[in-house]
Amino acid sequence: MDKVLWLNKLLWLIAAVLACIVIIGVAGLTADTGSPGGQTGTDTITIAPTSAVPSLQQNTSPTTVPVKTAYNRTLALFWNFALTGPYAANPDWSDAVLDPEPVTLFDVNGDPLFYEFYLENNGTVPGYFWTAADKRVGAGVFRIYESPPPADYARIARTAETLVKAGYPGWEVIAEKPGLYGSGYPYLCTFVTIQNTTNAVRETIVVDAYTNRTVPSRPTEGSPGYAESYLDAIPPGDKPGQVARWESDYSPAEKIVTYALAHGIDPALPLSGQNTSVITAYYAAEPEDPAVGSDNTSPDESE
Repeated sequence: MDKVLWLNKLLWLIAAVLACIVIIGVAGLTADTGSPGGQTGTDTITIAPTSAVPSLQQNTSPTTVPVKTAYNRTLALFWNFALTGPYAANPDWSDAVLDPEPVTLFDVNGDPLFYEFYLENNGTVPGYFWTAADKRVGAGVFRIYESPPPADYARIARTAETLVKAGYPGWEVIAEKPGLYGSGYPYLCTFVTIQNTTNAVRETIVVDAYTNRTVPSRPTEGSPGYAESYLDAIPPGDKPGQVARWESDYSPAEKIVTYALAHGIDPALPLSGQNTSVITAYYAAEPEDPAVGSDNTSPDESE
Protein backbone atom coordinates (compact mmCIF):
# COMPACT_ATOMS: atom_id res chain seq x y z
CA MET A 1 0.00 0.00 0.00
CA ASP A 2 2.83 2.44 0.87
CA LYS A 3 4.48 1.77 -2.50
CA VAL A 4 1.21 2.54 -4.30
CA LEU A 5 0.76 5.83 -2.43
CA TRP A 6 4.35 6.78 -3.15
CA LEU A 7 3.92 6.10 -6.87
CA ASN A 8 0.68 8.12 -6.96
CA LYS A 9 2.41 11.09 -5.36
CA LEU A 10 5.31 10.85 -7.82
CA LEU A 11 2.95 10.79 -10.80
CA TRP A 12 1.03 13.78 -9.43
CA LEU A 13 4.27 15.72 -8.98
CA ILE A 14 5.38 14.98 -12.56
CA ALA A 15 1.99 16.07 -13.91
CA ALA A 16 2.17 19.34 -11.96
CA VAL A 17 5.65 20.13 -13.33
CA LEU A 18 4.53 19.46 -16.92
CA ALA A 19 1.50 21.71 -16.45
CA CYS A 20 3.74 24.56 -15.26
CA ILE A 21 5.99 24.17 -18.32
CA VAL A 22 2.98 24.37 -20.68
CA ILE A 23 1.64 27.51 -18.93
CA ILE A 24 5.03 29.25 -19.13
CA GLY A 25 5.33 28.37 -22.83
CA VAL A 26 1.90 29.78 -23.66
CA ALA A 27 2.67 32.97 -21.76
CA GLY A 28 5.89 33.39 -23.72
CA LEU A 29 4.11 32.98 -27.05
CA THR A 30 1.53 35.58 -26.04
CA ALA A 31 4.25 38.12 -25.16
CA ASP A 32 5.96 37.69 -28.54
CA THR A 33 2.84 38.86 -30.44
CA GLY A 34 3.09 42.41 -29.11
CA SER A 35 4.08 45.54 -31.04
CA PRO A 36 7.08 45.35 -33.37
CA GLY A 37 9.06 47.79 -31.27
CA GLY A 38 9.71 45.03 -28.75
CA GLN A 39 11.03 42.47 -31.23
CA THR A 40 14.72 41.74 -31.38
CA GLY A 41 15.11 41.35 -35.14
CA THR A 42 17.86 39.31 -36.80
CA ASP A 43 21.59 39.52 -37.26
CA THR A 44 21.11 41.67 -40.39
CA ILE A 45 19.13 44.47 -38.78
CA THR A 46 19.40 46.46 -35.58
CA ILE A 47 15.97 47.08 -34.08
CA ALA A 48 15.82 50.06 -31.77
CA PRO A 49 13.79 49.47 -28.59
CA THR A 50 11.41 52.26 -29.64
CA SER A 51 11.78 52.19 -33.40
CA ALA A 52 8.17 52.52 -34.57
CA VAL A 53 6.61 55.90 -35.23
CA PRO A 54 2.93 56.54 -36.02
CA SER A 55 1.92 55.36 -39.48
CA LEU A 56 3.27 57.86 -42.02
CA GLN A 57 0.57 59.70 -43.92
CA GLN A 58 1.26 61.69 -47.08
CA ASN A 59 0.12 65.14 -46.04
CA THR A 60 -0.11 68.55 -47.60
CA SER A 61 -0.23 71.75 -45.60
CA PRO A 62 -0.97 75.38 -46.46
CA THR A 63 2.80 75.89 -46.72
CA THR A 64 3.44 73.02 -49.16
CA VAL A 65 5.18 74.23 -52.34
CA PRO A 66 3.72 72.84 -55.60
CA VAL A 67 6.19 70.92 -57.77
CA LYS A 68 5.84 73.39 -60.66
CA THR A 69 6.62 76.32 -58.37
CA ALA A 70 9.65 74.53 -56.95
CA TYR A 71 10.80 73.70 -60.49
CA ASN A 72 10.69 77.37 -61.50
CA ARG A 73 12.69 78.32 -58.42
CA THR A 74 15.30 75.68 -59.23
CA LEU A 75 15.34 76.60 -62.92
CA ALA A 76 16.16 80.24 -62.16
CA LEU A 77 19.06 79.27 -59.93
CA PHE A 78 20.33 76.69 -62.43
CA TRP A 79 20.42 79.34 -65.16
CA ASN A 80 22.29 81.73 -62.87
CA PHE A 81 24.86 79.18 -61.78
CA ALA A 82 25.41 77.76 -65.28
CA LEU A 83 25.75 81.12 -67.07
CA THR A 84 27.28 83.64 -64.69
CA GLY A 85 27.56 81.88 -61.34
CA PRO A 86 29.94 79.43 -59.68
CA TYR A 87 29.53 76.65 -62.28
CA ALA A 88 29.76 78.78 -65.42
CA ALA A 89 33.11 77.14 -66.25
CA ASN A 90 31.58 73.67 -66.12
CA PRO A 91 30.37 72.67 -69.62
CA ASP A 92 28.46 69.73 -68.16
CA TRP A 93 26.08 72.29 -66.66
CA SER A 94 25.62 74.54 -69.68
CA ASP A 95 24.87 71.47 -71.82
CA ALA A 96 22.42 70.05 -69.28
CA VAL A 97 18.65 70.20 -68.90
CA LEU A 98 16.79 70.38 -65.60
CA ASP A 99 14.39 67.46 -65.23
CA PRO A 100 10.96 68.83 -64.19
CA GLU A 101 10.04 65.58 -62.38
CA PRO A 102 11.80 65.42 -58.99
CA VAL A 103 12.01 62.80 -56.29
CA THR A 104 10.01 63.94 -53.25
CA LEU A 105 11.74 63.52 -49.89
CA PHE A 106 9.25 63.41 -47.01
CA ASP A 107 9.52 64.68 -43.47
CA VAL A 108 8.85 62.42 -40.47
CA ASN A 109 5.51 64.18 -40.00
CA GLY A 110 4.39 63.14 -43.51
CA ASP A 111 4.74 66.52 -45.22
CA PRO A 112 6.87 66.85 -48.36
CA LEU A 113 10.15 68.39 -47.19
CA PHE A 114 12.41 68.66 -50.26
CA TYR A 115 12.22 68.00 -53.97
CA GLU A 116 15.38 66.49 -55.43
CA PHE A 117 15.72 67.92 -58.96
CA TYR A 118 18.29 66.46 -61.34
CA LEU A 119 20.32 67.89 -64.19
CA GLU A 120 20.53 65.58 -67.18
CA ASN A 121 23.27 65.64 -69.80
CA ASN A 122 23.43 62.80 -72.34
CA GLY A 123 22.56 60.14 -69.80
CA THR A 124 24.65 61.59 -66.98
CA VAL A 125 23.67 63.65 -63.94
CA PRO A 126 26.27 66.41 -63.41
CA GLY A 127 24.40 67.98 -60.50
CA TYR A 128 21.23 68.11 -58.47
CA PHE A 129 19.29 70.37 -56.11
CA TRP A 130 17.41 70.03 -52.84
CA THR A 131 14.59 72.51 -53.33
CA ALA A 132 12.18 73.35 -50.52
CA ALA A 133 8.85 71.52 -50.73
CA ASP A 134 7.57 73.52 -47.77
CA LYS A 135 7.79 77.27 -47.25
CA ARG A 136 8.72 76.75 -43.59
CA VAL A 137 12.19 75.69 -44.77
CA GLY A 138 12.82 79.35 -45.55
CA ALA A 139 15.35 79.09 -48.38
CA GLY A 140 13.94 78.35 -51.80
CA VAL A 141 16.85 76.02 -52.59
CA PHE A 142 18.30 74.28 -49.55
CA ARG A 143 21.32 72.63 -51.16
CA ILE A 144 23.12 72.50 -54.54
CA TYR A 145 25.47 69.74 -55.63
CA GLU A 146 27.96 69.78 -58.51
CA SER A 147 28.06 65.98 -58.68
CA PRO A 148 25.79 62.99 -59.28
CA PRO A 149 23.54 61.98 -56.35
CA PRO A 150 25.04 59.21 -54.20
CA ALA A 151 21.63 57.79 -53.24
CA ASP A 152 19.90 55.13 -55.31
CA TYR A 153 16.44 55.35 -53.78
CA ALA A 154 15.12 52.20 -55.43
CA ARG A 155 18.02 50.14 -54.04
CA ILE A 156 17.80 51.80 -50.63
CA ALA A 157 14.06 51.06 -50.46
CA ARG A 158 14.61 47.39 -51.37
CA THR A 159 17.27 47.05 -48.68
CA ALA A 160 15.09 48.72 -46.06
CA GLU A 161 12.10 46.54 -46.96
CA THR A 162 14.19 43.36 -46.71
CA LEU A 163 15.55 44.36 -43.32
CA VAL A 164 12.15 45.29 -41.91
CA LYS A 165 10.58 42.06 -43.14
CA ALA A 166 13.30 40.10 -41.35
CA GLY A 167 12.96 42.09 -38.15
CA TYR A 168 9.17 42.16 -37.91
CA PRO A 169 7.64 38.73 -38.50
CA GLY A 170 3.86 38.79 -38.55
CA TRP A 171 3.82 42.20 -40.25
CA GLU A 172 3.57 42.96 -43.97
CA VAL A 173 5.13 45.91 -45.78
CA ILE A 174 2.48 48.06 -47.45
CA ALA A 175 4.49 51.15 -48.49
CA GLU A 176 7.86 52.80 -48.42
CA LYS A 177 8.90 56.39 -49.12
CA PRO A 178 12.26 58.18 -49.30
CA GLY A 179 12.63 60.82 -46.66
CA LEU A 180 14.67 62.66 -44.09
CA TYR A 181 14.83 62.69 -40.31
CA GLY A 182 16.47 65.00 -37.81
CA SER A 183 16.64 68.75 -37.35
CA GLY A 184 19.50 70.94 -38.53
CA TYR A 185 21.00 69.02 -41.44
CA PRO A 186 18.66 66.04 -41.90
CA TYR A 187 19.65 62.44 -42.69
CA LEU A 188 18.40 60.36 -45.60
CA CYS A 189 16.17 57.44 -44.71
CA THR A 190 13.36 55.20 -45.90
CA PHE A 191 9.96 55.26 -44.20
CA VAL A 192 8.67 51.68 -44.28
CA THR A 193 4.99 51.38 -43.31
CA ILE A 194 3.99 47.94 -42.05
CA GLN A 195 0.68 46.37 -41.08
CA ASN A 196 0.03 43.67 -38.51
CA THR A 197 -1.50 40.69 -40.26
CA THR A 198 -3.59 39.86 -37.19
CA ASN A 199 -5.19 43.16 -36.15
CA ALA A 200 -4.39 45.47 -39.14
CA VAL A 201 -2.51 47.95 -36.90
CA ARG A 202 -0.11 50.09 -38.94
CA GLU A 203 3.21 51.56 -37.89
CA THR A 204 6.11 53.17 -39.74
CA ILE A 205 9.72 52.11 -39.29
CA VAL A 206 12.47 54.61 -40.11
CA VAL A 207 15.57 52.99 -41.65
CA ASP A 208 18.71 55.08 -42.09
CA ALA A 209 19.77 55.05 -45.75
CA TYR A 210 23.47 54.58 -45.04
CA THR A 211 23.72 52.54 -41.85
CA ASN A 212 20.74 50.27 -42.66
CA ARG A 213 19.70 50.50 -39.02
CA THR A 214 16.30 51.39 -37.66
CA VAL A 215 16.09 54.83 -36.12
CA PRO A 216 14.54 55.13 -32.62
CA SER A 217 11.41 57.23 -32.33
CA ARG A 218 12.81 59.21 -29.39
CA PRO A 219 16.28 59.99 -27.97
CA THR A 220 17.96 56.73 -26.98
CA GLU A 221 21.26 56.17 -25.23
CA GLY A 222 23.87 54.92 -27.67
CA SER A 223 22.00 56.19 -30.74
CA PRO A 224 23.39 59.23 -32.60
CA GLY A 225 19.95 60.43 -33.67
CA TYR A 226 16.25 59.72 -33.58
CA ALA A 227 13.22 60.11 -35.83
CA GLU A 228 12.76 63.82 -35.25
CA SER A 229 10.70 65.89 -37.67
CA TYR A 230 12.69 68.64 -39.38
CA LEU A 231 9.60 70.83 -39.80
CA ASP A 232 8.18 70.25 -36.32
CA ALA A 233 11.58 71.14 -34.81
CA ILE A 234 11.33 74.70 -36.18
CA PRO A 235 10.27 76.94 -33.27
CA PRO A 236 6.66 78.09 -33.80
CA GLY A 237 7.68 81.71 -33.46
CA ASP A 238 10.16 81.35 -36.32
CA LYS A 239 7.78 79.81 -38.85
CA PRO A 240 6.07 83.04 -40.08
CA GLY A 241 9.50 84.54 -40.73
CA GLN A 242 10.61 81.42 -42.60
CA VAL A 243 7.54 81.55 -44.83
CA ALA A 244 8.12 85.26 -45.50
CA ARG A 245 11.75 84.49 -46.39
CA TRP A 246 10.62 81.86 -48.88
CA GLU A 247 8.14 84.27 -50.47
CA SER A 248 10.84 86.92 -50.83
CA ASP A 249 13.26 84.34 -52.25
CA TYR A 250 10.78 83.08 -54.83
CA SER A 251 9.55 86.41 -56.18
CA PRO A 252 12.63 87.27 -58.31
CA ALA A 253 12.91 83.67 -59.52
CA GLU A 254 9.34 83.74 -60.81
CA LYS A 255 10.05 86.98 -62.67
CA ILE A 256 13.14 85.73 -64.52
CA VAL A 257 11.47 82.47 -65.54
CA THR A 258 8.41 84.30 -66.84
CA TYR A 259 10.63 86.79 -68.71
CA ALA A 260 12.87 84.09 -70.23
CA LEU A 261 9.98 81.95 -71.42
CA ALA A 262 8.34 84.98 -73.01
CA HIS A 263 11.59 85.70 -74.91
CA GLY A 264 12.01 82.25 -76.42
CA ILE A 265 14.04 80.31 -73.84
CA ASP A 266 13.02 76.63 -73.80
CA PRO A 267 13.80 74.84 -70.51
CA ALA A 268 13.64 71.49 -72.32
CA LEU A 269 16.74 72.40 -74.36
CA PRO A 270 20.34 72.91 -73.18
CA LEU A 271 21.38 76.49 -72.56
CA SER A 272 24.39 76.03 -74.85
CA GLY A 273 22.11 75.98 -77.89
CA GLN A 274 19.98 79.01 -77.03
CA ASN A 275 20.22 82.78 -76.97
CA THR A 276 21.22 83.00 -73.33
CA SER A 277 21.92 86.73 -73.57
CA VAL A 278 18.24 87.09 -72.73
CA ILE A 279 18.96 85.61 -69.30
CA THR A 280 22.40 87.14 -68.69
CA ALA A 281 21.17 90.61 -69.53
CA TYR A 282 18.27 90.19 -67.16
CA TYR A 283 20.52 89.00 -64.32
CA ALA A 284 22.96 91.85 -64.93
CA ALA A 285 20.19 94.35 -64.30
CA GLU A 286 18.66 92.60 -61.29
CA PRO A 287 19.88 91.99 -57.71
CA GLU A 288 21.88 88.79 -57.31
CA ASP A 289 19.97 85.61 -56.51
CA PRO A 290 20.16 85.17 -52.70
CA ALA A 291 21.30 81.56 -53.11
CA VAL A 292 24.45 82.56 -55.03
CA GLY A 293 27.43 82.60 -52.68
CA SER A 294 25.43 81.18 -49.78
CA ASP A 295 26.31 78.12 -47.73
CA ASN A 296 23.94 76.16 -49.95
CA THR A 297 26.59 76.05 -52.68
CA SER A 298 29.13 74.27 -50.47
CA PRO A 299 29.66 70.54 -51.04
CA ASP A 300 27.93 68.22 -48.63
CA GLU A 301 30.82 66.72 -46.64
CA SER A 302 28.56 64.18 -44.96
CA GLU A 303 28.38 62.08 -48.13
